[in-house]
Amino acid sequence: MKALLLLLPLALTAWAQQTRPAKPKASPPRTEAAPSATPGSKVIVIRRGSTRTAPPKPAVFDYSFGLSFPPFPTFSVPRGDRFKLPNGLTVHLQENRRLPAVRGILLVPTGSVNDPPEKAGLAYVTALSLRSGGTGALPGQRLDEALDLAGVSLSAEVSQLISSLSFAAPSESLARALSLFHDVLTQPAFEDDAFDAIRGGLRDRVGSRNYDPDLIAAREFSSALYGASSPLGWRVEYEHLDNIGREDVVNFYQTRYAPSSSVLVIEGDFDAAQLKSTITSQFSDWAAPRAQSHPYPKLNPSPVPGLHFADKRDARRSAVLVGLLGPQASEPTFAASLAAAFLFGGGPGSRLHKALSSKQQWEAQIAANLVGGDVYPASVQIKLGCRPSFTTELLQLVLAEIESFRAAPPLETDLNDAIARAQAEIALQYQPVAALLAESERTALIGLGADRLLALQRQLTSLTPADVHRAAQGWTPDALLMVVVGSSTLFDSPLTSVGRPVLPIDLSIPSPKPVTPRTDPESISRGQDWLKRMQQAMGGLDKLQSVKDWLSVAEGSVWMGPTSMKIKETNKWLAPHTLRQEQDLPYGRSVLFYNGEVGWIARPTGLAQMSAPMIRQAEDELLQLPFTLALSNLTQDRTVCSLGANIIQITSGPDKAVRVYFDEQTALPARLTYLSEATGNRSVMVEHALSNWREFDGIRMPTRIIVKHNGRKFTDLTIQSTRFNSGISALDLGRRP
Repeated sequence: MKALLLLLPLALTAWAQQTRPAKPKASPPRTEAAPSATPGSKVIVIRRGSTRTAPPKPAVFDYSFGLSFPPFPTFSVPRGDRFKLPNGLTVHLQENRRLPAVRGILLVPTGSVNDPPEKAGLAYVTALSLRSGGTGALPGQRLDEALDLAGVSLSAEVSQLISSLSFAAPSESLARALSLFHDVLTQPAFEDDAFDAIRGGLRDRVGSRNYDPDLIAAREFSSALYGASSPLGWRVEYEHLDNIGREDVVNFYQTRYAPSSSVLVIEGDFDAAQLKSTITSQFSDWAAPRAQSHPYPKLNPSPVPGLHFADKRDARRSAVLVGLLGPQASEPTFAASLAAAFLFGGGPGSRLHKALSSKQQWEAQIAANLVGGDVYPASVQIKLGCRPSFTTELLQLVLAEIESFRAAPPLETDLNDAIARAQAEIALQYQPVAALLAESERTALIGLGADRLLALQRQLTSLTPADVHRAAQGWTPDALLMVVVGSSTLFDSPLTSVGRPVLPIDLSIPSPKPVTPRTDPESISRGQDWLKRMQQAMGGLDKLQSVKDWLSVAEGSVWMGPTSMKIKETNKWLAPHTLRQEQDLPYGRSVLFYNGEVGWIARPTGLAQMSAPMIRQAEDELLQLPFTLALSNLTQDRTVCSLGANIIQITSGPDKAVRVYFDEQTALPARLTYLSEATGNRSVMVEHALSNWREFDGIRMPTRIIVKHNGRKFTDLTIQSTRFNSGISALDLGRRP
């Protein structure tokens, strides 16, 4: 490792001392004798030498800088104190007294590949909600204040395979850091506001995902390589985020975060024996009674090779990504494929870097690597960027270099340089002891062994040119996947000149909208089963069918932007679809009436007929009443189907639908969502969070209802009283104030 760190300053010094060619000087004026104009006379003609010099030949650089490199030093994973707690949590402690700081990370073997297909993004939302949602003792804001006061940073991350929660603190704050870390991990509150902010932030990212050409290229490359329906290639859409509720986050945490399958790594300035005692007494109380085993799903990548193009007219640079499927880390050809990637485009000295050295006007950027491969096949990725006017030429150059690369084995010196660059990148990435320990435990957790990095290093140093040449043979034209993102109006020549069919990429973002009802027998049967469970949980089918009218009084708050005001709301309903809603607000009373045919609204300013958006809102209110939803399988104009997991959709007519998200233990609705209309023909995602269910006249109803519009809180109501079959008349409901 020390030898590696010495290479950089030595190389820079050698580079600075290189003799650079002197600038050619202009030729001095020449004096010539010209033919005499008359006999005996002499004319002196002065001719100046040309100030134009011949273009310099491209410089040939020696990327070794005249230095000889010794064999790359091996590194070993430190073996500190590794033990298990009674609850099964594995702990790895490593003393490191060089700096007065401590770093820790908890690794949980569940990641984005474990997301349900209809709830893509759930693992990510869960990890961020775990970090930001507060604890039983400290709400989210107070938790942040406590962390800041102690100088502790706390963060959560999710990869395809691993969810992690990590902390960093000065050594004098270790006790406080461990206490807060323990509470976040074992006593998360998953506050509603934090959950809404996280999900809302992800919704914003969906809407802005087409800004960066490089991110578009990476996303579309994964989608085309692994399949758009695969966890390795799917996109998180509005629909997926709208399917995720707080109850899903709680369930994911309770069933996936388990001490028996997790590893806690702590490295830094501490006494290992003393910290072992503290960890044992503090973290042994973490229990996960609902935890289940969730192995990584088996995936079959379905690449779509060819030239995929996203015409992004506002792009000022082009992003190009070329690659193909590679081997898994457990396969013997993995090291050869990694070396091939570095040999071809991995930094200075690579084939692509040399080929582009004389084309400075392209302003090209290149990088190549082997990505992933721990559990699923890796991907060979050659990433490029350039000025738009050279996009087609760059792609043609890359394809020509690939064919040349496949034609003959590499030189021994070139291979050694590529291996050195690959090993240097690995060494720099895992130079911090904490990072090396975490990677060792991560590879052990997913089944590759704790010494995976050392094994990869040994495999790299034993490679021969023939090994790498065999790996490059798989880079056939038929296997290559190319993704180009840029503005076609700025290209020097059309992409069709590359000689490959161009497959257009659709960058449109699907709007949030109810899905088309599923009509297959299994979805219909599962939807019916959920409704039957809901009917039983609410009081039974007979009780629900006997309801003729309903009266409810609630109090709470309504939000108008950042401010709120008190509200009292009285709802009256008469079968089959007449609704009267009275709201007492600080500025006066508002009354809404709708009977399926006629609708009006009375405000302090006067009486008016309901507009089309208001009628739609009234119909939405009628559709989502819990005691009418429960009977949807017996209602003629409604269809019921399951959308997977604990979600059903109830559709009424061609354009109205509500999704019901059940609490899997109680079979009662935890959340309802539907699209409604606002002024200006804007669609609004409305969510009703239902909680604190109580029995009224033999029927269970929620007594806390929080309504959100596009993820922002709109009303928060507590039900004061509820009555069924109190004798409400149509005349009473239609009376105008």
